[in-house]
Amino acid sequence: MKSIYIFLFFFCSSLVLDAQVKYHTKSKKAIEFFDAATYALREHKKTEAIGLLDKALAKDPLFLEALAVRGDVYGELKQFDKAIADKETALKIDPDNFSFLYLDLGGLYFNIQNYDKAEGVLKTYLEKEKSNSRPFPESIKKAEKLLSSCAFAKEAVKNPVPFNPVNMGSNVNSTLKDYNPFVTLDGQTFYLTRTIWTDSVRDPLGNMIKDGQEDLFVSFKDNNAWTPANNVGGPINSEVMEGAISLSPNGNVMILTVCEKTGNWGKGRTGFGSCDLFYTQKLNNGKWSVLKNLGPEVNSGKFDAQPSVSTDGKDVYFASSRAGGYGSSDIYVTHFTEKGWSKPENLGANINTYGFEDGVFIHPDNQTLYFASSGLPGMGGRDIYMSKKQADGSWGIPRNLGYPINTADDERSMFIDAKGEVAYFASDRAGGVGDLDIYQFKMPPALRPIPVTYMKGFVFDAQTKTPMVANFELIDLASGKKVYSSTSEAKDGSFLVALPTQKNYALNVQAADGNYTFFSENFELTIPAKGELVYKKDVPMKKVAPGVTNVLKNVFFDTDSYLLKNESKVELDKLAEFLNNNPTLKIELGGHTDNQGSKEHNLLLSKNRASEVKKYLIKQGIDAERLSIKGYADEVPVDSNSTEEGRANNRRMEWKVL
Repeated sequence: MKSIYIFLFFFCSSLVLDAQVKYHTKSKKAIEFFDAATYALREHKKTEAIGLLDKALAKDPLFLEALAVRGDVYGELKQFDKAIADKETALKIDPDNFSFLYLDLGGLYFNIQNYDKAEGVLKTYLEKEKSNSRPFPESIKKAEKLLSSCAFAKEAVKNPVPFNPVNMGSNVNSTLKDYNPFVTLDGQTFYLTRTIWTDSVRDPLGNMIKDGQEDLFVSFKDNNAWTPANNVGGPINSEVMEGAISLSPNGNVMILTVCEKTGNWGKGRTGFGSCDLFYTQKLNNGKWSVLKNLGPEVNSGKFDAQPSVSTDGKDVYFASSRAGGYGSSDIYVTHFTEKGWSKPENLGANINTYGFEDGVFIHPDNQTLYFASSGLPGMGGRDIYMSKKQADGSWGIPRNLGYPINTADDERSMFIDAKGEVAYFASDRAGGVGDLDIYQFKMPPALRPIPVTYMKGFVFDAQTKTPMVANFELIDLASGKKVYSSTSEAKDGSFLVALPTQKNYALNVQAADGNYTFFSENFELTIPAKGELVYKKDVPMKKVAPGVTNVLKNVFFDTDSYLLKNESKVELDKLAEFLNNNPTLKIELGGHTDNQGSKEHNLLLSKNRASEVKKYLIKQGIDAERLSIKGYADEVPVDSNSTEEGRANNRRMEWKVL
């Protein structure tokens, strides 16, 4: 609970500058040592400060202010027994006039999981603070949050979740800080943010203006092991701080955080606040383009960082300290529209609190949000939480991932693979390679998102095999809602998209130049027993020409029925759109059956099905003169009628260019 100690430190530091203050000591030498210690702490020289405070207390063991500040420093160094001893001694000296010592002590007891003692001193603090003529509202909030965290932690420790974190080792982690993990959809590339040096720069008044340098690093999977992480270099990394990235599903667009606390952006970059969101695109030669700012509509004059991109690339979630939020840092989302990025929306009071919310990650299922918070009941510091998207689009009440995933230390920057099985996060827990390390663990089933697979393939001219640019969309057949839309890559016609499993999808592809018939397919995504979660689908496109036929893969009828099922409307609307875009085109609608049943029955059934499709298209505004129908029964099979799969392929609706 690092933040719980800061209040007393600044309080005591201000006392040193006030000549009228009377300390709990008469020793001038003790005050000199205390004065020197507070200035050492302003330079983050904790070991030196401890030595000076020891000297002050050697001169006067009952010097309350020195005990209180030394307790703070011991707490920062995680020497909790020593910190508690100093705070308790300070309280015995003056139990009535320094009520915030009870708050500090409550935080320390909480850190060592002595929740009963923590509750006792926190209740004492609240009684004293609320009776003050000038109470501190923020401190009261912290105490009340700590009390609720005590209740949560007691139960969490009694009911631990399955958890076996494995440090990712020295190929990924360094002796400094490594955090903000990101793994590409295919699981072959690992990005992370690394502190590459920690020298601090301060102005003449002692204010921090630059604290270390961060760059983006990358590691690759080789024989099921990660290669040593290397700096990605320019144009991404520069003399300012870069990191905390997120990629589009195909890996061709990167959104990242760039920070420059002095306002001297350099390298042709323009920023609006201390940290901004930038983007870069992968070029045909495999390199990244020059970084560009997402603009003032997204970025504020404050801290905007830690982006997470949705699977369709149209939503970016991020943390921001801009004005108008609920607390010190809130989570927002911006949407990509025809006019560019929208004004960011706050995710609301279910997610954001008076404290810090950051480390946001939207899983590829687009339904499960993971984030870090210091303002919700938890195990201590920042805990990681998950929230599910509700039917109305809002976010549900967050769920703490539990103990021992969350501890009294800081946990943040969670990333979970597409399957929802392996999680990565950064923690400063003991036993790591460096200051802050990245760990991985198997996510408990109850905390997993919806498993996601990905579909990849190529769009090409069916005759010449030339790669093509085409617009494609995927639709959830059960709901009729479009779940993804994008465009294949101009250089090679490739596409890649992540999709939740256990659903039936319709795929519609239409060439950008309009000279091709549209392509359709339907498929069910399921979780394979083992192996890679990838669905491969290449898309051959046929040029519009007389005699060209296309199967309507997403037009459905019940067995032995010609009544259209609701799921068919998605594809028939697409056919109507195609006909409207080609107003001179005439087509034949052909119904086909398998060889089961009598010829007469199948002929009538196939003709009636074609007629139903024609009626639907007429209702969508297509001139009846452009539509002819024909029932083929089983005369034109495309597969064997000796198997069920073959017969299913033969039962189809086609349209043919006339």
